[in-house]
This record gives sequence, structure tokens and C-alpha cells, in this order.
Amino acid sequence: MKRKLLLIILTLILALCSLFGLTACAGNKDESSHTHNFATLKYDAETHWYECECNEKTNIVAHNIKNGECVCGYVVPHSHEYNTLKYDAENHWYECSCGDKKDVDAHSGGTATENEKAVCSVCNKPYGQVLPHTHDYAMLKYDSANHWFECECGKTTNLISHVINKHGCFCGYICPSDSVTLKYDSETHWYECSCGDKEDVESHSGGTATCTTLATCIDCSQNYGDYLAHEYETLKYNAESHWYECSCGDKKGVEVHNGGTATCTTLATCKVCFQNYGDYLAHEYETLKYDAETHWYECSCGDKKDVEGHRGGTATCTTLATCKDCFQNYGDYLAHEYETLKCDSENHWYECSCGDKKDVDAHSGGTATCTTLATCKDCFQNYGDYLAHEYETLKY
Repeated sequence: MKRKLLLIILTLILALCSLFGLTACAGNKDESSHTHNFATLKYDAETHWYECECNEKTNIVAHNIKNGECVCGYVVPHSHEYNTLKYDAENHWYECSCGDKKDVDAHSGGTATENEKAVCSVCNKPYGQVLPHTHDYAMLKYDSANHWFECECGKTTNLISHVINKHGCFCGYICPSDSVTLKYDSETHWYECSCGDKEDVESHSGGTATCTTLATCIDCSQNYGDYLAHEYETLKYNAESHWYECSCGDKKGVEVHNGGTATCTTLATCKVCFQNYGDYLAHEYETLKYDAETHWYECSCGDKKDVEGHRGGTATCTTLATCKDCFQNYGDYLAHEYETLKCDSENHWYECSCGDKKDVDAHSGGTATCTTLATCKDCFQNYGDYLAHEYETLKY
């Protein structure tokens, strides 16, 4: 009991000291005991001010926003708008005015030639390298002594002296001393005199046709015959369509992508060419989840939004606080308050309202007699056994 009384007195003294310390700054405004020091610059979403450690404020001013921030340090929240498509030599992306980027992808699509680079199908930027030159010795040329095959770049091959037969060489060269001319139509060639007489009429022969070029006759260098049919053997695609393409570049069966199902993390896959296409679905934040410190709404893919710290509820020494938003217990237990002195027949202790005990001690002190029990010096509870009677006096 004495110990409890002493504890109460000390608590009252500390409370009075604390009250005096607080009123020295905030209550009495006693400049002799406290001088305001407005050394701390603080701000909220609308204003900024200087503040003393006693919480007194001065110079409360609205923010002056320039370039998204105030001189006090407040920064206006920024929401990215990726409106601008940009690119460099290797990649393209969408960029916000602040410089932040998304969807950075390497250039793709288009077909390079010997003269031009491939053009990206997304941003229309030429990229990569031109194709190396492949000589095509398709032109038969000659001079007064020789004939040869020549590429359009000027490089030559198969330089051979003329073989003169019937006024000229098969390459087209005609002896200058003669009036015989090599002529041809769509099916044959021949040597013709200026008088109209023909000799050596032969069908065109040699050469190889493709789907874009006719065969070239080895005797008169005239193109003849038919083009080969296109061979649409390669399935190709871009971001929107697919088709079958011949080696010459001709296309057939151009169709937009179809089939497949997009999600919030994967694009739809075309059932024809297996190319991903279209847009991602929006996230569906349907599940409320939480951990020890925060709660949020989560999409089935794992993406989160509205992540917030737990709040609300009141903790005790036996139960944690319960968040008012997600009903998850969080935080720490309050300390036990051992305010009640309790006892039984053998011990005494201090007990919290929750039932937790501390300082459990056996009763001690006091003196028993044959008619009264001993009284504990700490809790004043009677305890123990009566003393035995001492029948020492003979009475009558």
C-alpha cells in the first residue's frame, strides 16, 4: 500500500512538471522562459510557413508554383502522358513531356534493298543496313572485237572474242562491211538483209525465266516466253495483318489478325500466323489483399493499385488494432498496466485488467496467534495457520 501511494505521488509530480513545461511556451507566452525560433520551413498541398518547435507558425503563404514546384520544396504531383512517338537508330518508344519513356522496342518490319534500308513498320524510321550488292550479269554487250555479260554496276564477266557466222556474231555484233541485221520477234530470231531476205530463222532458246523476269535468248539477247508463276511459300506478318509472300515480294491472302484472347499481361495470338497483336486488356483490381503494414487492390496478374498503410482501430495489451479498411489486425500490442494489487491464500501480485500478472510474491511478515492469522506486510492479507493452543494455566 505504501508503495502504491508513493507511485501515485511521483506520477502527480511528473504531470505538474509536464504541464508547467508546456504552458511556458504555448500557454503563458512568457517570453522570459521561451523565445520563438521559426527555423523550420514546412508546407502542405496549398501553403508553406515557418514553424517554431512549440508548433507556433508565422509567414503562412500560398505556394508560388514554377515549373511544377515551389521554392519551399513542394512538388506538384505529375501524371505521365505518353503522347509522343520518338526513335533513335535502333529503337522507338512513347515519351512523356517529362522525359519518361514506355514501350521501348527495337525497330522491326520492312525490307532492306541494295539501295535503301528497311523502314520500321511501327515508327516509319529507316534502320539497319542496306543489302550487299549481288551482281546480275543480265546485259550482253559487245564492241568491235569482243562480247561479254555486264552487271548494271559496270562489272563484267565472260569476255569472249566474236565468233562471226553469217555476217555477224550471236551477241548482236554485225560486220560493218555488210548490211545484214540480226532481228527477232517474240518467238524467233534471224539474220535479215536490207533487201528483206531472212536466213537462219531459229526459235529463242536458253536463259531462265522467273516470276518477275522473262528468259533471255542466248543468241539474240531478246526476252521471250512467259513469267513463272509466283510461289507464295512464306507466311509473313506485321502488327495488323498476315499474308503469303513470294520471294519476289508479291503478296496474296492479306488478312487482318484474328482469334486468340488478350489478357492484362499478354496480347491475343493470331490463330493463323501465331503473331501477338492488338492491345492488352485493362487490369481488374477486384481482390483486396494485405500484409502486416499495408493493404491494396490486386489484379489476378499480381499488379496492385491503391496501396495504403493500415489505419483505424484501437490496440490493447491483448488485441491488435483492426484496420477500418481491410479488417486486418496490425501494429503492436499496448503495454500491460499492472494497476491492481491482488492476492490469494498464499501469494500477492500486481495484475493488469487483462489478467496478466507481475511481481508474484509469497505473503510475508506479521505474526499469527492461536486465534488470529498473520497479516502480510505488503498486501495486508491474512495468511498461514493459527498457532496451537498452549494450555499452561490451571484454572478452577
